[in-house]
Amino acid sequence: MPDTQRGRPREFDPDAALDAAMSLFWEKGYDATSVGELCDAMGIARQSMYDWVGDKKALYLKTLERYCTTRICGLRDMLAMPGSPLGNLWHCLHAMAEFAKQPESIGCFLTNAQSEFGVSDPDVLAHTQQVETFITEAFQDVLDRAKDVGEISASADTAALASAIAVLRNGLMVAGRSGQSKESIDQTIRLIEGMLKAE
Repeated sequence: MPDTQRGRPREFDPDAALDAAMSLFWEKGYDATSVGELCDAMGIARQSMYDWVGDKKALYLKTLERYCTTRICGLRDMLAMPGSPLGNLWHCLHAMAEFAKQPESIGCFLTNAQSEFGVSDPDVLAHTQQVETFITEAFQDVLDRAKDVGEISASADTAALASAIAVLRNGLMVAGRSGQSKESIDQTIRLIEGMLKAE
């Protein structure tokens, strides 16, 4: 092999590699996933991973960013679709419930990260809090529009309602991963709907 070829990093698709790493972290969690397993899943050498992102922790943070970009950002688009704002919210919540009710559900990657790390790691916490803020603001936006068109009471506290729905969203995802019954998950959705109708 010519000298110019020696030591050349293996070429790979960063997005595909991040998706592979995210899937593994999502299924197993951070602590239970080894660097070797990550490199095998991504199809790259260990040194290539270090040269690319740094260490396992840096890769995990990148997968959280990737999750937000590819999964969570679509939430705002779904809620902002034409038509009834409250109808868009119902559609979104029921879609989340259907995802959570699947037998093979592994929950939400964001919620899993929050459950595993809590507030113990400031870097992970900064990422999860940023995404939670995005989610809560998306819920408040759709509730504000629902208020504007008279679908909920003009006196509704949309900031408080949005925070409650964001918390219940996390609960749905935990319920799915922990194997709670479909009936329990459906009851949660009915609770949210009843809470908003009461407004």
